[in-house]
Amino acid sequence: MSRSVLILILLLAGSCTSSDYYRSKLSSILGTEVEVEDVTYYYDQSGIVSSDGYTLTIFLLTRETIDRFLVDQTKLEYPVNFKDGGDWNSTTWTKGSLSAEFKEIKSIILDYYTDDAKQKEMLKNIERLLQSESIYYASFYRGELEYPDAVLFFLLDPSNATIYIFDIAI
Repeated sequence: MSRSVLILILLLAGSCTSSDYYRSKLSSILGTEVEVEDVTYYYDQSGIVSSDGYTLTIFLLTRETIDRFLVDQTKLEYPVNFKDGGDWNSTTWTKGSLSAEFKEIKSIILDYYTDDAKQKEMLKNIERLLQSESIYYASFYRGELEYPDAVLFFLLDPSNATIYIFDIAI
C-alpha cells in the first residue's frame, strides 16, 4: 500500500466523530427506522492521556421517527447492545422522570465539570428535562448501576423530537 493511500485512510478514519457513529446506531437504539433532521449539538471533552471522557450528541429526529417509536411496543426490548466487549449491562426504554436507581448516572451526566458556557446551559435544560413525565430513557453501563465505570445514556424527548446521547467514561 502506498504511503499516500495510508495517510488518506488515517485521515478519513480520524474524521469520523461519535455523532457519525451514533447516527449509524440510532435504529439499534430506538428499535425503529430512524430519520435524522440534524445534529443540533455536539460536545466532546475526551481525555487525551487517560481514557476519561464526556461526549454529548443531540439529534433532531423527524416527527415520523418519533411517531413510530411511540406506537411500536418492541421499543421495550431496545436498545440492542452494540458496544464492543461483553461486559456492558443495559436498561431498556422507560417512560417518565428519571428513577432514583439512576441517581449516580444522573450525577455523572449533570455534574461533569466544564468551562463551556453553552454546555453548562445545556446541562441545566437537561436537568429539568429529566424530571419530565413525558421523556423516555435507556442506557448501557459498565460496572454496577450504582457505581458505573462507563455510561452510554439515551434520553428521548418526544415533544421536541430530540434524542440526547451521553457517552461517558470515568
